[in-house]
Amino acid sequence: MAIRRSERTITKVLATTTTGSLMMLVAAFGLSDHLAMPHVGNAIVWLAVAGLVGVIVFGVPFLVAKGVRTASFAAAAARSRPELQLWASAQGFRFLPKVDGIFGDDTLPVNGLLAALIAHDAELGLELWRDSSPHGKRFDDVVLGRLEGAGDVVVATASGLPAPVLRSRFVALRSGHRLPALSVTDRHNDELWVRPGQQFESVHFNERWRVIAKDPRYASQMVHASLMELFVQSSPDIHRVDFADGWVISWADADVSAAELNGHLQLLSTAAAQVPRFVLRDNA
Repeated sequence: MAIRRSERTITKVLATTTTGSLMMLVAAFGLSDHLAMPHVGNAIVWLAVAGLVGVIVFGVPFLVAKGVRTASFAAAAARSRPELQLWASAQGFRFLPKVDGIFGDDTLPVNGLLAALIAHDAELGLELWRDSSPHGKRFDDVVLGRLEGAGDVVVATASGLPAPVLRSRFVALRSGHRLPALSVTDRHNDELWVRPGQQFESVHFNERWRVIAKDPRYASQMVHASLMELFVQSSPDIHRVDFADGWVISWADADVSAAELNGHLQLLSTAAAQVPRFVLRDNA
């Protein structure tokens, strides 16, 4: 978790050091004529200068690296965009290059999606959205549509996520099942979403996946044998699947190919259809 907060911590330290150093300089020069001990003022000046030098030495490379990373993200998105547009057209879906504050637009089928993601991770103590807020978040390369017999579909690249993820592509299906939060996460992401997981009777399932829920009994009811088999056979590019307040959402790298998105849709629609009726009834 400390790794995920590292970039935000560095930014805060740089900002605090810069502000503090400038304030010390102003105070030292403003009080220089009133200090009985001039060496105290000199010490404050040198301390402030040392702080500013540290900001320059460490802050400039940090900002340069951040700029390069942002440029590489933009270049990768530009390369994958035509393929995504063709895929959306083939599905009969609508493509939007960029939408800010998409969660608050009642004219789009994603109203409430971002809020659901934040609430989901807060409930389970996960890191991807827990410390987030709707402000500053953006969905790029958005595909909107409806899957016949299933529900509204949203495909997008989420930007503004905490380090080291920063950007991730997701596929969301609005199932309408308002169930308690549950996540099925790939064990390869343990360093990102460190949280004890529940073990299940399928060895093959446990080798790759963890299930995270507040109620182990509910998790066992949701992740039944058929669903475990579905995850065992799922595409390796799927990193995580969330059941979040009426949505089922799968996550992958931001540069996942459009061709792989069909596998995401298949998994989500099947998972939503396989929720046991007694689970829906008990959690209605």
